[in-house]
Parts: sequence; structure tokens; C-alpha cells
Amino acid sequence: MALRIFDGFVGPSQQLLGICLEWRRGLLILAAFLLQVALCGCASTASGILDRKALDSPEIHQASGNLHREVFGLHFITTFSLIKEGAEPPGTPFFPVYSIHREDWSVIFLAPGSICAQASAWFAEHDTDMPRDFDTMLEVIRPAFPGTGARRFVVYVLPPRSRVDLAWPQVATSDKDLLLAYALRLPSPGQDNTETILNVSLVLAHEFSHSYFWFHREHYINNFSDEVIAYSIQRCLSVRLFGGSHGDLPAEYDELASQVAHLAPGEIYRRFHEEYADSYLANVVSAIEFRRVEAMRRGRSEEALKDYCRAIPTSGRDFTRAEP
Repeated sequence: MALRIFDGFVGPSQQLLGICLEWRRGLLILAAFLLQVALCGCASTASGILDRKALDSPEIHQASGNLHREVFGLHFITTFSLIKEGAEPPGTPFFPVYSIHREDWSVIFLAPGSICAQASAWFAEHDTDMPRDFDTMLEVIRPAFPGTGARRFVVYVLPPRSRVDLAWPQVATSDKDLLLAYALRLPSPGQDNTETILNVSLVLAHEFSHSYFWFHREHYINNFSDEVIAYSIQRCLSVRLFGGSHGDLPAEYDELASQVAHLAPGEIYRRFHEEYADSYLANVVSAIEFRRVEAMRRGRSEEALKDYCRAIPTSGRDFTRAEP
């Protein structure tokens, strides 16, 4: 049950347009949301909610993510997308250009009016692989996250090479029909496509992983372990979609990865968590752990990796501590 704010349909200046209240406890949720606004503000930008360390971190130049806080059974959630450099994005409103629906799961893509034709043409060209990727994502996450509710995703599509600085708050009481919103750019030649529509299923799988633990605290360990799991699920899906190895890392991680390849996760965390953001360090730990699974299970590594993908979210493993 959730109070949902679709501010991206009409722009950050019109925060409350499109509020949808569930029939039970709606007034309580609305009161809690207004209290949150009064006490903390209602930022509609990622830069307005992220701390200075994250904003100034040189290794984080783009990110999609979530902030979550639970108070008396109410979940205050803000999803956000940030790309620090690029051209000024077009203004609102946004309009639906494409959607995928699978039972209670769905993703809707919205684009500003100025690029609706461009976005619609791109989705028409990729009308086979987009649903296939979404289906594969569900095949990966459903067995790994028992008891989860469905998700409804909204993705705001922006022009290539544009800046992104958006956030969407909501209040929820359960993960049933939970909505998660993010912004991604259309791909273009020569552009880093990490945060483009080409990788949308990877972004959604990663962020879904985080959202699972908000409502299943019995499996939550700590923030760093949560981040390692999210990157692990992302890797499991990436190999299914694009091939490669579960232990692959972009070149910019090579220096740190070579320094810590021989260390246990808890030792990596102890030595470097003050120097690197959790998201950056967790990506490295996730890759190294997959490499170890592959190395230990020579001859049956494919089966072992599938088992690892299914088991890691509920394994109870604490990646900040030394192995016993």
C-alpha cells in the first residue's frame, strides 16, 4: 500500500499532482508524508537528497538509487537518478512511449514531448529485446528473493548526453505493488551506455534487490552487504543478457581490484571503506567473489554460479566481517 507521487509527469514544480491514495490507511500515510515534508523537505532532485561525500566522489559520476527510512511501519522512500555532466535536459511534461506488463510486474517508459518521436522510434526498433530482457530479469530475481511483492517501474527517458538530477518520494506500508522510478538516457554513439536504456533491466534488477530488504528485514545484514548482493544480482542478469564473465569489471576498477584480489571481503571492507564509497567497493567485492566461485568449482562452475545467484540474497552473509 503506498502513496505515490508522479511528479515527473508534470515536472518537479508540481509535486502533488497525481497523488494516488490506497483505500485503507490512506489518510494516515498522507499525514505522515506531510510531516516528512514539513520536517525534511520534499526534494525533487538527487543533488538535494544526497550527502556531499557522494556528490563530490570522483568515482561516482552517475548513479541511480534509493533512500529508505522506516518509521512506525511506514516506509519513506525516495528513488533518484543522477548523471553529473551533460547537456541541459528538456522540460516536462512527460508522456508514455512504451510499456511492458507481466502479471503484477510492469515497466512504463515516459519521455518529454520534445523527444517522444525519437524515443518511440527507438523502442519500436527494440520491441523484441526489451520484453525479452525484462522476462529474463524476472527469471533471475524471482527465485532469489522469496516472498517478494511485485514491482511497478517507471523510467523517465532523456535525450543522449543530457544531465540527470531527479528524485521521486513516496510513502509505502508494504512491497505489494510498490513503484520505483528512475531516469535513463537514450543511447548514442561514443556515449557511456552504463546509464542508458540499453541497460535498463540491469538498473531495475539492482534497485529491486535493495527494495527487497526494506520489507524483508529477516534477510538484511547491513548496507554494505546489501550493496554487494545488488551488484551480484546485476552480474547474474548481465551474463544472461550479454554474456561475458560474472567477475568482469570496467577498466577504471583495475587498480583497486588488483590490490585486493587476494583479500577476503571483510578485510577489503576494513581497509578501504573509509576511502571508497560503498557502491564502488561493493562492486569490486562482488566481482572478486564470483571469480573465487569460478576458481573453486572448475568443471562445474556454471552450475555453481547459478546456485550462487539464487542463494546469495538470503544467505545471511556479512561482507564486512572476516570469514570464520
